[in-house]
Amino acid sequence: MRRKLFVLLISGLCSACYAAVVDQGCDSPPQEKSAFVSLNSETTFQDGDFVTVTCHDGYSSQGTIKYQCKNKTWIKTSGGKCRQKQCGHPGDIMYGYFQLVEGDDFVFGAQVKYSCNEGYIMTSQIDYRVCLSEGWSNSLPHCEVQRCMPEKAVAGVLINSGRFAVDEAVPYGNVIKFQCSSPKLMLKGASEIFCKGDGTWSAPYPTCEEPKCTPPPDILNGNVKQKKKPSYANMETVEYTCDEMFLLEGSKVITCNNGIWTLIPNCKRRPTFCAKPDIHNGFLYPSKEKYSPGDHLYYSCDTGYKPASGHWWDAVQCKDGVWTSEIRCSQTFDCGFPSQVQNAVVMSDVRPIRDMEEIQYVCKKNYRLNPNYKTKCQRGQWTGLPQCQWFPVCAKPSITNGYIYPNKSEFREEEYIYFYCNTGFHFTGIHYAYCRNGKWDQEIPKCQAIQG
Repeated sequence: MRRKLFVLLISGLCSACYAAVVDQGCDSPPQEKSAFVSLNSETTFQDGDFVTVTCHDGYSSQGTIKYQCKNKTWIKTSGGKCRQKQCGHPGDIMYGYFQLVEGDDFVFGAQVKYSCNEGYIMTSQIDYRVCLSEGWSNSLPHCEVQRCMPEKAVAGVLINSGRFAVDEAVPYGNVIKFQCSSPKLMLKGASEIFCKGDGTWSAPYPTCEEPKCTPPPDILNGNVKQKKKPSYANMETVEYTCDEMFLLEGSKVITCNNGIWTLIPNCKRRPTFCAKPDIHNGFLYPSKEKYSPGDHLYYSCDTGYKPASGHWWDAVQCKDGVWTSEIRCSQTFDCGFPSQVQNAVVMSDVRPIRDMEEIQYVCKKNYRLNPNYKTKCQRGQWTGLPQCQWFPVCAKPSITNGYIYPNKSEFREEEYIYFYCNTGFHFTGIHYAYCRNGKWDQEIPKCQAIQG
């Protein structure tokens, strides 16, 4: 009985000792995000035990990282750290750029995504790189310029693609131009288009069509004089008229100009009084701001212009708020009075000369015409005025006991004169002379009596 009691006492004391020892130990060591502890099969640690921390793949240790179990607590005994490995710059690409989409630095776990500039497309299948423990994954991607495929132009359209062939793909940003093959055709659409960044053209290819106008519009209190047609050819015209007691404002004739009608007139009610008319190249009498019904207005035109009647004056009357006829000064092609030519006179009456009329000039004494003696009035201009040039003459020489041939009072430039002696006399000198610059080129000979 005493023996059993001793065994139990010893056993209880030992259990109490074991419990005291276990109570002083630590559980599993702390877990770090970037590191781990290799525990093998151990689940409990005694007071004073050490564990070493190992960095995860992609992290590098800066110094040893150790923990020690003390009084049921793990205490870090070294200042080492696990830091993400650096991958450095991921690399730039031509015609593109990258963005950091994972992480905030080029370290383990970071990811960059590459994109191409506008007008360029990615030709690589993978457009990203990841920072791994051994460096950046994948190769640098590539960007190539976007191109627009040419289209076939319709008939009548000419394409100017610059330095590119007509059937060659055109790079982004480049322009091709269009024009019609004939001036009678009108380009319908854009005259030039450019290749966009998405590989499409900025506008469809244009067409060339004969320019046509839709029927001319109706106007209030007026009508088109001719019967309307479904369409009108280029440069075709129509004329508007106004209802009674309405006055046309603007041109009564409009023209189809490259598919668009020129300015459309309108009809406004005629006033009781007549307004002062506009007159170009002329003047009015009497001139005032408005005229009463029945008033007469006279007008004349400036030099070179005449009324439609062809007279120097014309007259119109105010009737129902309008003038009885158009007031207009038209250009004439008269030349007016003949121009004066120095040392010349006109062989006609002194009066204004009309278009296509000729006049004749005559030079004064000792002058001659060059190059002609007639000039014509042609569309308000003289065809050419003559010049009277000085023409020197030699006076008739006197010879005693002789005579000259030809016998006249004066001789023209370059004219010869011949000398003869009377019967019973003979020459001393040369028997002829030449008129040059108004003087004889030889001395006048003498006639002396024959001796014997």
